[in-house]
Amino acid sequence: MTNTWRPSEDTMALITGILGINQAFAEDAVPEFVIYWMERGTIEASWNGKFIQHVKNQWSRFNNLPQSGVTATPISSDWQPCNEAVEILRHANMDDDFIHKLVPEFILYWKETQRCYPSWNTKFIQHAKFKWAKQFAFAKIKRGNRHVDSNRPRSTRDIPLLENLLDKSWADGLMLNGSAFK
Repeated sequence: MTNTWRPSEDTMALITGILGINQAFAEDAVPEFVIYWMERGTIEASWNGKFIQHVKNQWSRFNNLPQSGVTATPISSDWQPCNEAVEILRHANMDDDFIHKLVPEFILYWKETQRCYPSWNTKFIQHAKFKWAKQFAFAKIKRGNRHVDSNRPRSTRDIPLLENLLDKSWADGLMLNGSAFK
């Protein structure tokens, strides 16, 4: 899987024509599909077949959601994420400055595509998480090209999330049942 992968025209024709799935819905599923399979590092003979199954599953889930009466609308020029959306992003360690700098680009993109969605907040959360992850991937590549002073303490922003999550240094010297914790 590569980050430039796209389903074939025949695949999209089958999804929209024979399966009757909305084309915009199928197009929106591509980035998630690509990221998922890139992260897994799986080698597959038929990505198109896997994509068809993925879209069918997502479409089924989408159509089985309880209908809340919310209709899809185009994004307005003065749209802002709701407080709950901002709070969710803060919990993902994004600062307010980062979050609010994304809004004009987000609005411009969706105004130009002229697509309608029932929840711009959900779309914005997805967009912000993608940009946040991309920023850290870029920073990791950038750090890989420079010498890191091992005597200098690293800030939490310099340490990848996975490294933080797997860090067990806090348990160094801890004894459990008479043996050292590893």
